[in-house]
Amino acid sequence: MLDVKLKQTAIAGAVLSVLGFSGVALAESDATYFQIMARAQVELVNASGDIPKLTGEDGFNITDAWGSGRPNNHNWSGLFLDGGHAFSSNFELFGRLSYNFNMDGLPDGRGKYCDLYLGIRGDFGTVRAGRIETPYKLAGLGWDPMNATSFQARRNGGRSGGGLGHAGYHDDSIDYSFSMNGMKFTAFYSKNDGGPSGPDQNSMYAASVLVPVGSVELSLAHIDADNRGGGKRDGTKFGARYNEGAWTFAGQYEFRGTGLDNGDYLFLTGAYKAAVGQVSLSYGRFMDDSLGAVADGEYVGVGLVRRLSPQFAYHAGVRYTDRDSVGSETMVGLGFRFTYKNRMTW
Repeated sequence: MLDVKLKQTAIAGAVLSVLGFSGVALAESDATYFQIMARAQVELVNASGDIPKLTGEDGFNITDAWGSGRPNNHNWSGLFLDGGHAFSSNFELFGRLSYNFNMDGLPDGRGKYCDLYLGIRGDFGTVRAGRIETPYKLAGLGWDPMNATSFQARRNGGRSGGGLGHAGYHDDSIDYSFSMNGMKFTAFYSKNDGGPSGPDQNSMYAASVLVPVGSVELSLAHIDADNRGGGKRDGTKFGARYNEGAWTFAGQYEFRGTGLDNGDYLFLTGAYKAAVGQVSLSYGRFMDDSLGAVADGEYVGVGLVRRLSPQFAYHAGVRYTDRDSVGSETMVGLGFRFTYKNRMTW
């Protein structure tokens, strides 16, 4: 019985280490694990309005999420291979290899890959190196109840997207995270990796701080990608999320510099866990700072998410996006999520 408890504790520690949390000690040394996780999302949606007509995507689509007027964009599906070895109760080596896929299969080029990194974890914190996400992306990413679906706010007028926003992975990168008293700090550096903005880029820096204050979680993040794509590209965001019982409320504000969206994003959301599932209502707005402000936009999303088991969930939603420059888009549909996970330890 003691063996089983020790193994369960070691597994829990390994999971936390892969997610990048420090300060959790493993109960058993020389513990090795390997995990396979596969996620698949399929949605049946109907797109109408000016934007899908412009892109040729109006009508019914089978997709894995939606963004910028395109199906299979900023999606959820993927294959994740994780492994690690604990040399002692406070030192572990771990890694991940993962692939992105959607309803079109494996994307072309770098888009077919997600994370690819090696890392170490101990009392000093967690260090990862390889192809990783920025802390700017991860800070508050899951605050949108419909994130990575066709009804999400990112790339649909309510939140930033892309490799320097709430999406993307960067090669030749390293990050460091440390947690203390519930507060988490993450710092990130990437060399000129020829990533999502093309070759010949200067270094990129990013950082985030997450602070719990009772029932409220506060977040602050910044990204600076100097001279990526021909000029300074930076952004800062801050937000707060409140959770009490069945209710969750969150708000986030982004300042995006001239090399990025050149404007500000406001995102507000509220969710309630009812018997039928989690019901949510979200609002987003993009305020263009460029001359003439021709790209202002609005986002409204209503969603229902219900998990029937750890492996299966379904969701339904309605989204309306309106952009001054290209018109409106209305999305209505239903989606399913399947998760397979198998972990081995020895």
